[in-house]
Amino acid sequence: MKKLLSRKILAATSVALLCTTVGAVAYAGSTLKKIEAYQNAGIRIEVDGKNVNLGSGANATYPIVYNGNSYVPAKVVAEALGGSVQWDAGRQVVAITSGVSDANAGIPYKDNSDNVSTQPSDTASGKPSTPPATTPSTSASSGFSKELSKSADMKKAAEDNKAQALKTIKAYAKAVATGDYSDIDAIITASVVDKLEFDTFWGGTSYAKETAHKTIQGLRDANKQDTLTKWNNVVQKASLSDLKIEDPYKLELVASLKYSLPVKGFDAFATISMDLNYSVPYKETIFRLERINFY
Repeated sequence: MKKLLSRKILAATSVALLCTTVGAVAYAGSTLKKIEAYQNAGIRIEVDGKNVNLGSGANATYPIVYNGNSYVPAKVVAEALGGSVQWDAGRQVVAITSGVSDANAGIPYKDNSDNVSTQPSDTASGKPSTPPATTPSTSASSGFSKELSKSADMKKAAEDNKAQALKTIKAYAKAVATGDYSDIDAIITASVVDKLEFDTFWGGTSYAKETAHKTIQGLRDANKQDTLTKWNNVVQKASLSDLKIEDPYKLELVASLKYSLPVKGFDAFATISMDLNYSVPYKETIFRLERINFY
């Protein structure tokens, strides 16, 4: 029942992310409607009995009340539930990734001593739901900063991690083009903080890899191999000067470093964006790297 409730909350909060911009958007077409709502700083949000930090001052994301209904910020609630939120401007979609494990999580497919893959299959395609294990490459696995202090200068942190960001985006593109996950998995292992004793919502490296694999496999399934190969060749030639640092942010319990790489000559893959999502785990006082998101 708890998992079902979590999914309902995530679905409802997708509307809230849009509602927080009331009065601050340019009206166009017939999909936008001007409304009058009230932001109520007196409403708190709790997830499994734990208070969700909504920030303060100009960065606060307090709930909005409209026509007797409350609308809460999608990002902070989704992250409190172990999920993540991304805005896909090209498709005009608020994309929420659930923190609930997939149905195959309890299958011990790694217990076999031979080298034959017995991973659970996707019921529709018959393909393994995750790629078979490969020997990790060490060429790009030095990793990002695993921890940031509450007083960290986020712009400096973004600069310090820029070289690794370029390596990671190249490893991501390689995985999309070839299906070889070794480099991207090695980076995630070296960067993401694994499961923590007191934070039951913390996904760890396994969840971070699972999320990256799903994104990569989605691109592989939706595009022709020739296109992906040409796209990857362009990405591999990118230099550090090509990589852009987007506005990093830091709130009380979450922080993010953001990068984007333009890929010239491609419409559907014109930009690769990557977020490093840091959170303060339960009973701790520093930011730890929880996920690396690509879109």
